[in-house]
Amino acid sequence: MSYRILYRSLFIKAEGQYLPMIESGDNNCWEVSPRRRARDWHWDRSVTPNDTPFAAETDIWARLAEDRASLIKSNEEWCQNYPDWGVYDDQQYGYYASVALEGKHTSQTSYTAVQKFYQRALTKAKTVEELMVAGVWLYIRQRTKHDDSLKVPVAIKSTADLIQVTTDFLAAFGKQGFAYEMIGEEGIARLAVK
Repeated sequence: MSYRILYRSLFIKAEGQYLPMIESGDNNCWEVSPRRRARDWHWDRSVTPNDTPFAAETDIWARLAEDRASLIKSNEEWCQNYPDWGVYDDQQYGYYASVALEGKHTSQTSYTAVQKFYQRALTKAKTVEELMVAGVWLYIRQRTKHDDSLKVPVAIKSTADLIQVTTDFLAAFGKQGFAYEMIGEEGIARLAVK
C-alpha cells in the first residue's frame, strides 16, 4: 500500500494566515540520482480550506481533527463488519491515515507526532521577506491552461505580493491550476523544520 512521507515543512506567514509548504512524497516513488525516495515541495492541501492555499492556525488544527475523526468513524464501521479488524489507536495514526514522518513507518507515526510536526511548522513560520533574506525565493507558476495576461512563473517579492498574486492565479486558473516553487536549497535547509 502506498503512503505519504512528510519530510520537512516551511510555512509562510501571510497576514494572520499561513501558506503551509511541505516537502513530501510517496513511499513507492524513487529518484534515480541520488537514489532516494522522490519528494517535492508543495502547499499542503490536507490542512487548508477547500477554496484557498492559505489557512489560519485554527483551520489547520480543525482539518487535522476532522481527518482523525473520520478515520475513527471509518475504523468503527470496519470493526462492525469485520470483528477481528482491530480498534483505532492514536499511536498508529499514520497507519490509518496512510502517512509517515521521515524515518518512521506508518504504524510508528502517532497522531501526537503529526500534531508536533505541524506545531513546529507554525512556530517557525517565516514571511516572504524573511525567506528572501535567507536566500529562498518563492515563485508561483501555472500548471494547466495558458493565459497571456499573467507572466508565468511569477516571483513573489513580498507578503502583499503573495496574497495578490495568489488571488489572481486562483481567479485565472482555479486551485488546481497553479503551484508554488521554492528556490534556494541552502536557505531552505537552514529554515525548514522536521
